[in-house]
Amino acid sequence: MHRLFVIFAIVTGTAVAQSSTPSIPKGLWQAKDEGFVVRVEACDGGFCGVIAGATASGKKNPQDTCGKPIFVNFTWNQSSGKWFGQTHPPDKDMTLNSQIETDGNTYLKMHAHMGIISKTIAFTPYTGKIGLGCQLEP
Repeated sequence: MHRLFVIFAIVTGTAVAQSSTPSIPKGLWQAKDEGFVVRVEACDGGFCGVIAGATASGKKNPQDTCGKPIFVNFTWNQSSGKWFGQTHPPDKDMTLNSQIETDGNTYLKMHAHMGIISKTIAFTPYTGKIGLGCQLEP
């Protein structure tokens, strides 16, 4: 009987560990191809993110996008193993349903969907500096 209890405890403990929510990918994440950095923080039981810095390019001024929300109300979905929420592209007035895959430390991939069209943006941890006016420094 004791052996059966030990096996049950081990199996139950493993099941509990697998069903827990992973850690939130807090910190600064850079989308190099997009030219901006997002600050991710905990919010409402999941996470949110705002633009923390951007590169100056053409008509874009980093101050125009800095502080704008981009990741909104992402919550963990155990069955898919992904975070689900909404994305607000910094240069468009729209809201997109999105999913995020991340290990919380080295990569973050955001998949945004608008009907049958989707876009994936890869983020990596940002270790650079953000200067005056929210401009990313080399």
